[in-house]
Amino acid sequence: MKNIILSVLLASSCSLYASSYTKSAYESAKSGDFQQVKETLEKGIRSNDSHSIYALGAMYLQGNIMPLNVEKGMKLLKKSGDMGIAKSYDVIGEEYTCGTLGKDIGKSIYYHKKAYDEGYIPAGFNLTAWFNNAMVQGCNNVPIDKSSVESVQKTYDYLKECAEKGGPNCQYSYSRFLIFNSTDNMQWNRDKTRFFSKQFKNDGAKYYESYKYALLLETRGHPSAKDMVLLHHKMFNGNNHQQNAKKFVDAWLDKMCNLDKSALVKTEKEKCGYKEDYL
Repeated sequence: MKNIILSVLLASSCSLYASSYTKSAYESAKSGDFQQVKETLEKGIRSNDSHSIYALGAMYLQGNIMPLNVEKGMKLLKKSGDMGIAKSYDVIGEEYTCGTLGKDIGKSIYYHKKAYDEGYIPAGFNLTAWFNNAMVQGCNNVPIDKSSVESVQKTYDYLKECAEKGGPNCQYSYSRFLIFNSTDNMQWNRDKTRFFSKQFKNDGAKYYESYKYALLLETRGHPSAKDMVLLHHKMFNGNNHQQNAKKFVDAWLDKMCNLDKSALVKTEKEKCGYKEDYL
């Protein structure tokens, strides 16, 4: 439970939405003083601090520290969302997947998309997971009827856009999607490598698009990117797109400090000079 609480506060205190109230509450949570966490955030709410409104709303909606109170949690999160914290809508979308708000595909998609459209880049991954019948990050797998959501083409559109904005999970899923047309959990093995090599060996554009993001993710330190890059090398050894992919990576890294902070991994934030006192 403590780790969940810390993660909620971390999302506030270390993001673009940090405030003195959430930072103080985070320190209290680290020491196990959850009563002080509650009092600090309530004080922040009385001061109309949007970051405290977000953190307390998430706790009410998820039943952490505060007793589960869906009505109060929704009210606070919608308010913090209206005040500019787009992540608030992503939290609501997750709860329409994970249980406290029941299972409502339409509302889950609506809130994930709202969060993404309003600038919270990680919500793009949760959104595409629905469209491709995959597991939403952080939630149990919820099977859905594909006829009830938009097509696989919609998955591609959102993954591509989110990848271009810098979301690492989107970049990884997009790279795989281009090769497998799926974001499921296929294992890298020799049989599949031979099969997909035969299927896509003549599709240079698809290979290059997938490979350049795999190479970028390896540079960014994604835990699964190395296997992806090796797969590409086995499938398309000697392909002349490799040099262009390296140029793409260099150009992306040159502009990363101009991206939305939520799109960056920890090491990139450090390189760009962001001070993360509460990591």
